[in-house]
Amino acid sequence: MSADTSFLDFLDPAAPEWSRLPRFPSDDPAQRLACDELIAELDAVLVAVDAEEIDRTAALPDGLIEALRAGGLFTLRDNSRRPSDYTMFRVVEHAARCSVAVGQLIAVQNGIGAAALLPGLPPGPLREFVGGQVDAGTLSGLADTEPSGQNNRWRDTVAVSTEDGCAYRLDGAKRFICLGSVAGLLGVTAVVRDQAGQQRLGLVFVDTASPGVTVTARHEFLGGRGLPNGSLRFESVLVPAERVLAGPGSSGAGSPPSVGRLLFNAAPALAIVRACQVLAREFVVDREIDGRPLAGYEQVERFFATALAETYALDGAIRWCLLGADRGFEQLLAKNICTRAAWRIADQTVSILGGSGLETASSALARSARARPAERLLRDARGLRVSGNVDFLLDIQAGRALLARHARSADPYRDWPGPTDNAGLSPANREHLAALAEDLRRLSRTCADLAGRYPDPDAMPGGQQAHRLIGHIAGELLTVFVVLARAAGAGGELADLYCTTARHRLAGLWHELSVPPRDFTSILRGNR
Repeated sequence: MSADTSFLDFLDPAAPEWSRLPRFPSDDPAQRLACDELIAELDAVLVAVDAEEIDRTAALPDGLIEALRAGGLFTLRDNSRRPSDYTMFRVVEHAARCSVAVGQLIAVQNGIGAAALLPGLPPGPLREFVGGQVDAGTLSGLADTEPSGQNNRWRDTVAVSTEDGCAYRLDGAKRFICLGSVAGLLGVTAVVRDQAGQQRLGLVFVDTASPGVTVTARHEFLGGRGLPNGSLRFESVLVPAERVLAGPGSSGAGSPPSVGRLLFNAAPALAIVRACQVLAREFVVDREIDGRPLAGYEQVERFFATALAETYALDGAIRWCLLGADRGFEQLLAKNICTRAAWRIADQTVSILGGSGLETASSALARSARARPAERLLRDARGLRVSGNVDFLLDIQAGRALLARHARSADPYRDWPGPTDNAGLSPANREHLAALAEDLRRLSRTCADLAGRYPDPDAMPGGQQAHRLIGHIAGELLTVFVVLARAAGAGGELADLYCTTARHRLAGLWHELSVPPRDFTSILRGNR
């Protein structure tokens, strides 16, 4: 089975028989070298970065943006070394180990900003304009979320064609826009109305120095402090027509590119998982409880082993998503896979450190103690579960996508067997593989049944909960799937530990899915 196989291939209603796990993808040696070189250049900039100072002041240090821009770290896609998506992920993750804010700054420029959008623009004046802004080193971002929320199908922000058709007048507001308070160029999602009155969802490229653009607020969040973020208002902003890109007439909500979501959220999540392990090791070394080394207690050993297994799984999931085939559905799932794991590990790290985990770094420094930023890592990890869309909403999107895939298929569901070739897997991992095959059948069978009974997903009783659980289950199964594919080559013990804990989580999710939906409206009405 080739490395281009998609996880979705195993969830089709009439999925093909599979005799073995797919080949786990590997990155090109030239890309590994290019990544190592980029990280070395990044380290020369990061050496002057103090993460605690960034968190305390909620501001990036003077000169950092200029240094990153001069080093080409805002335009990695245009780098002469042509880094892959996975290489960019590694660069962002490395920066985020120093500071989540710095990692996300690089992620925005390469994941959702002008440099990321440029390759998808059609040849012509728009591409030339955006390309010129990228070449000039202009900070850019994507303005999507509105005061009414991010998940509305249409936008309240409107771009209306002028009478002569040469421009559009943009009116509306955006909130919680990363780099919105400092960016020189923004891609603004808006309803685009042409001269005939027809409307489509589109993307308007706005020079923020234009008359009518106002920064109305600067936001500070629970996590990722230091990364500029703001609200904006657009009042009769005149935008040349060639800078407006209208969609094909659908009302689907705009969203950041899936790779951009991984750079902005999953890369810092993996960085937090690694940083927590370093922090916990430094804490337990030389500590004793009742004359026994703290590192030798079973619960502490369990934490470190579980954290290693989580790291192995997350790194494998990202490699699967970003190396080889275009795996958009897997990338949708990977954001929650990574950010939930970061939350689990950060939460456990605070428990390992006890009071030192709760104390802020500034408090520790004030009493001349060593700063242990577990509290900051916990805040950063929680923020990642919200940015790029809230975790449960992404689960709902994934669940609805699976149901729609089954509803569109003309093939009836069939109970296909699991793999028979388990070469390279330990006995324990063969058991996990058998359980995975059964869970994949169960998920596909469940989706086929629900799609058949409820052609309209909105009419499904308890639909949002079912969609959420299906999406969450799919994410857990994808990770087990990838871990076992990777374990066929190496890492058997880590794979066994990860799959064991994942199966515990899956048991709870399957149980929730089997529970009949409740009438929450009547409960709330009766208890007001």
